[in-house]
Amino acid sequence: MRRCSAALIFRGSTTSRRRISRCVCGCSCVGTEQTLTGTGMGICVVIGFPHRNSTTTVKVFEATEAMDALQAFVRAGGEIGGPGLVETDMVVNIGKVLAGEWGYVEHEIAAIDTAAVALAWLSRPITT
Repeated sequence: MRRCSAALIFRGSTTSRRRISRCVCGCSCVGTEQTLTGTGMGICVVIGFPHRNSTTTVKVFEATEAMDALQAFVRAGGEIGGPGLVETDMVVNIGKVLAGEWGYVEHEIAAIDTAAVALAWLSRPITT
């Protein structure tokens, strides 16, 4: 995996970077955390990108699988920017939004939030 230039810039920097994170797809979690080790940067796992039409079940699975991979990395001695620097960023089902099915959208957000919080890794939910 190519090293991200932001990670190289922030490695060893003395400036506060508690809110800086790199967005990655769930399949890119393994490897990205090694790139970011020692940079102080966090990881933001994106869920449901880019098409916005995955089901809630698929999105919960994406979030859970990504968080499990990151936890395994930390248990093995890896570092992810420090405590609380793992986020999830999801897109809601665009078809449901356009149809005005807000109950579905609210349920979807709650389900993914619950899954991530249950793993004690969610720093803050971001919903787009």
